[in-house]
Amino acid sequence: MQNNSIKDAANELLYESAKSSDLLMRLRNGVGDFVKAKRAYVETDEVRETYLAGLELLLAEGKIQQTLGSRDMTLFRVTDEGKRKRVTFEMARANLLEAVQADGFIAKVHSADGEYLQCGTRVYSDVDEERILYLEAFCDLLQHSYVRPTSESKEMSLYAYANKAPLKRAI
Repeated sequence: MQNNSIKDAANELLYESAKSSDLLMRLRNGVGDFVKAKRAYVETDEVRETYLAGLELLLAEGKIQQTLGSRDMTLFRVTDEGKRKRVTFEMARANLLEAVQADGFIAKVHSADGEYLQCGTRVYSDVDEERILYLEAFCDLLQHSYVRPTSESKEMSLYAYANKAPLKRAI
């Protein structure tokens, strides 16, 4: 098994746990052990083993802790450390705004693997869930005119910081 696929599985489990009250389960049946968050990861033996290794990685890093155990099921809860590792929409928006203010521009790259953002040397494409979240946050910045398009090609679109002052409250 590759280390990257195990890390990707661990990150996916963290994001999926947010949809199931920050809980993850390790279940046992006649086939063997498998992991379940909002959905079960049992498609193939390789997938099952990768997600089990991802669960063990989260446990070793202290991002989850066991809260309940029985013969057929072990329940894990995501710790505060694990919750901090998940990027929220607000965090993604703030990170992008800070990066584009510092660098002056942001690139939206169109690749065979999908679109992703790059600002300076920082690439926002490590985990699919994060990549999509950053793209949604970018659309929000574009919609609220914090960035404006400057050039576009088949491979990449460039956007500049619009130097927009924050909205002031009406008195």
